[in-house]
Amino acid sequence: IGLGIPAEPLFRSSIKKKSIYIQTENCEKEKGAEDPVFTWHMQDVENLQADSLANLKKALSSVIKLERVAGEEIEVEAGTPMKYYITFADGLAEELEAKFPNYRISQDKTKGYLTITKTKINIVVKSDGKIYGADDPKFTYSKQNNSGKNVSVSEDVLGKIVLTRASGENAGSYRIKVKIDGKEYEEKPAVVEGCEYPYCKETVDYYIYVIWGSLVIQPATATVTVDDVSKVYGEMTPEFTYTVDGLVGKDELKDVTLSCADCSSDDLEDVGEYSIDASVKATSNPNYKVTTKAGKLTVSKKAVTVSVKNAKKTYGDADPK
Repeated sequence: IGLGIPAEPLFRSSIKKKSIYIQTENCEKEKGAEDPVFTWHMQDVENLQADSLANLKKALSSVIKLERVAGEEIEVEAGTPMKYYITFADGLAEELEAKFPNYRISQDKTKGYLTITKTKINIVVKSDGKIYGADDPKFTYSKQNNSGKNVSVSEDVLGKIVLTRASGENAGSYRIKVKIDGKEYEEKPAVVEGCEYPYCKETVDYYIYVIWGSLVIQPATATVTVDDVSKVYGEMTPEFTYTVDGLVGKDELKDVTLSCADCSSDDLEDVGEYSIDASVKATSNPNYKVTTKAGKLTVSKKAVTVSVKNAKKTYGDADPK
């Protein structure tokens, strides 16, 4: 040292690249649908500061491109789903090495995978209505995916679909149900797990569910018209009557009441016109929405004849009374 010879360093150090593993995540889709966006997360990042981690993830998000093994099969064999592993796209490893020289970024050995499920089809029955006494409309349905979009699938694939409704003709609501190949199916539950009868039909590629509709039978319109009547002052008041328009078949209205608020209880109404009103108990006639038209009682003057009796007297006498 004293001779001016440079001293050897006591030790040497080197900075190694930080290893980061990218774990691709499992996902699924329905057969025939587009692949979802493949997602991933980083592993072995415990020693990175939060800011560095956030910046690295943001930078990686614009670079990482993922792809999967090609195919659209649902199962390898009955009960064993096909797994389509999700990997780095070709050339991604080299690109990561070039753009992130301080990191050794590679895909984790445990790769995520895509599974393909059977397509879920909802047979959605359209609700409809009619007026009491009318014929049923033609019931219709649509075929929709879980997003509510119409899909085109033939009955050759789904099965023969027949719509039937609960029996009854009175005003009210009736469920419109679905039969597929002669079997009646229950409505799709709020939470669906798997596919079991009676709420789901399973085919090779589809889970088929049913959403019932309703037929609402509205009350028919009927009109009660009170008949006009008349009498002469002092006579007995005639019986009040009415006619009904709009009844179906042999129906009759129940609990119809006719009243004259200003009429006398002793049949001695003064000369004039009096309104005869009708009221109908709604709860006794649920199949009808009833309107009423009042009639009138006309009281005319009674004819009176005054006859003067003949009288006589003797000349000179006062006139008799």
